[in-house]
Amino acid sequence: MCSKKPLVGVLASLVFGCHVFCSSASAQITNFDFGELEYIDLPEELSPTCFDFADLDDDGDLDAVVVGRNTDGRVSLLEGGPGGSLALVGELTAPGQVDWVELGDFNEDGAIDMVLGIRSWVGMVVIFDGLSNGGFVEDPRTIRLGRELRSTRIADLNQDAHLDLVVVGHGSEEIQVLNGDGTGAFSFGSRLRTAPWRNGYPYPQSAELLDLDLDGFTDIAAIGLGSRTIELSLNDGTGGFSRTRSWKGPDLANGQQPGCAYGEWQDFNGDGRVDCLLSLTDFGMQQFAILQLDESGDISTTTLHPGVSYGFSWYPASGDFDGDGDRDVVIGHALPGLIAIFENVTEPGGDPEFLYPQSFLGLQFIRYLRSIDLDLDGDADLVAADFSGDRLIVLRNQLVGAPPPDGGSSQSDQAAEQTVSISLPPKLEQMDGSSITKWLSDLSAPEVRQFIDTSKSPASEAIESGGVRP
Repeated sequence: MCSKKPLVGVLASLVFGCHVFCSSASAQITNFDFGELEYIDLPEELSPTCFDFADLDDDGDLDAVVVGRNTDGRVSLLEGGPGGSLALVGELTAPGQVDWVELGDFNEDGAIDMVLGIRSWVGMVVIFDGLSNGGFVEDPRTIRLGRELRSTRIADLNQDAHLDLVVVGHGSEEIQVLNGDGTGAFSFGSRLRTAPWRNGYPYPQSAELLDLDLDGFTDIAAIGLGSRTIELSLNDGTGGFSRTRSWKGPDLANGQQPGCAYGEWQDFNGDGRVDCLLSLTDFGMQQFAILQLDESGDISTTTLHPGVSYGFSWYPASGDFDGDGDRDVVIGHALPGLIAIFENVTEPGGDPEFLYPQSFLGLQFIRYLRSIDLDLDGDADLVAADFSGDRLIVLRNQLVGAPPPDGGSSQSDQAAEQTVSISLPPKLEQMDGSSITKWLSDLSAPEVRQFIDTSKSPASEAIESGGVRP
C-alpha cells in the first residue's frame, strides 16, 4: 500500500556558479500504479549497501548480487525466477566491508564477473571471476589502492573495447582510473584529486560514467559530500582527464547549505542533454535539485523542488513509471527510510516540474535504490536496499505487468499501516547539511537500529505529528 499526501516546502533560490529557478508545479499528487511493498529477507546483519543485477546463469531471469557493510565481508547471491522472484542461494566472503558492487565481463570469457569496493583504511578493489554456470570463484583477486572505497564503476574509457574501472577513494580524496586489458588484468591510469582547491576534507562519495558533452567519450561526474561539490571531468578520448570543473551544491532560500552525496544523471526535460538529479540532505524539509548541463558539459541552470517533510534525503534514482516517455524522480530516505516518487510533468525543453510525491513508508534507511524491469514485463519497477532492515524492498509497477510471483519474497500487510518511530541525537539540529550527510554516510547498521522503534505509531499519525523529529 502507499501513502499519498501533498507536501509543500520552501523553495531555494541561490546556487554558486549558475542561475537558479524555483519550481511551481500544480498542487497535484503523483499516483503511479505500484503494488504493495514486497520484502526479500537477507541474512541477518548483512547490512545491505548496494546490489547489481544480471542474468548470471543465462536462464532468461535477472539474478542479483547484494553486498553489505558487515565486518565478515559477506556477499549474498540471489537467483532470479519467473516473474521477477528472487531467492537467496549462496554467499561469498570478501576481505572486509563492502559499499559497492558492479557486474561485468572483465576477462571477456562470456561469464559475468563481480567487482567490489572495500571500505577499509587500506582500500581494495576485489574481483570475483565468474564461472560458466553463473557462479563465482571463491578466492578473489585484489588490487590495493586508496582508502575507504565507496564506489567502483565500469565503462570503456579509452576506446579500446575493454572494460575499465573508476574507483572512488572516500578517505584518500581521489578518483582512480584502472585500465582493463580484456584479460581481467588492470593497470593504473588517470588519478583525479577531488576538490584540491578546498581546505578540509572533500570526502568523495560517488561517481557516474556518462557522456557529459556529447562528444562520444565517457566522462566522469563525481560528488564530494564533504566539499558539497559536483566535479565533472571530461575525457580527452584516450582515457585521460585533464580538465575537471567543480560546482558547489545549491544553497537554500533560508541560507542553509544542504549536503549531497549521490546524483542521478538523465535527461529530465527532453532537450537531448543530460541533467543531474541531486538529492539534498538537511534537517527539516527535504528538497532536491535538477542541474541542467549545456552543450559543453558545464552546469548552466539549477532548479530546486520540494521533497518530503520527514526523513533525510539520501539516494536518488529515476525511471519512466507511467510510460509517457520522460524520467520520473524517486528518492530513498534515511531515518525513516521512506521512498518518495515524483511524477515528471516537464514540458519538452522547459524548466523541470514535478508533482507532489507518492510515498511508501515503514522502512528504515534506503541506502541504495534502482529502477529496473525486474520481472521483464516492459515497465520500470523499483528495488531498494533497506540498510538496517537487512532486506531488499521491491515495488512492482503494474502499468503493464501481472501480480507478483509466489515465493522468493516475504510480504507484510502490516508494513503498509505502520511507520518507524525515530529518536535522533539532538546534535543533528545544530549540524549543517554536509555534516549530517557525512554522519549518515558513516553509520553502521547497528548504529541506525539504535534510533529506530518499529513497534510504534501508524503512518498517518507519524505524518500528522511531524513524524521523525525529536
